[in-house]
Amino acid sequence: MDKDIEWDDKAKGKMVNYMLFFLCFGLVWIVFFLQASSNYVVMVTAATYYFTSNVEQYGSGEMMTGLKWAWVNNFGSLAFGSLLVAIIFTIRVVVYYLCKKAEKASGDNMVVKVISCCVQCFLKCLEEIIEYITKSAYAYMALSGEGFCSSAYNGLLLQMKHGAKFAFANYLAAIFVLLGKIGLTVLNVFTTWLFMKHVTGSAS
Repeated sequence: MDKDIEWDDKAKGKMVNYMLFFLCFGLVWIVFFLQASSNYVVMVTAATYYFTSNVEQYGSGEMMTGLKWAWVNNFGSLAFGSLLVAIIFTIRVVVYYLCKKAEKASGDNMVVKVISCCVQCFLKCLEEIIEYITKSAYAYMALSGEGFCSSAYNGLLLQMKHGAKFAFANYLAAIFVLLGKIGLTVLNVFTTWLFMKHVTGSAS
């Protein structure tokens, strides 16, 4: 059952609202930071595997090195990159709420709806751009160990210089990911069928 909480002192009420906002924003920031650190560890592991491999033998992916770099060497860079994504995400959520309030207050006016849609689309595009830049920065950071700003700049220049190769690599990676998803789906269905046939006896 919903309850409305009223504060006798409006200043205290505003302070509580600000505290709740910053706590929620901190939670969002932590979630994006954990996601960024896990992606960075995977990138470092892949990079160390690639550079330690040769014609004679396979290399080894140093996951512990990735964890050390993520939580010691490049902790601030990952936190800054995730902060940018968290800020854009929070702004988009707040604007979405305000747009819905404006649409409701205008009586579902079509002009207000169009403006609201354009604003939300712009913020979504901006969020995608920031996420793309941060991923490029993390990838370059995993190779060079530089800070976030220099890694983002050099990473974007590298992708602009070799745009066709990066596009082909992304396309090839997407195909392998799709094949992996299909393979896992078929394996799960086949395993479930075997279990139902030989264990439960419910498969026809």
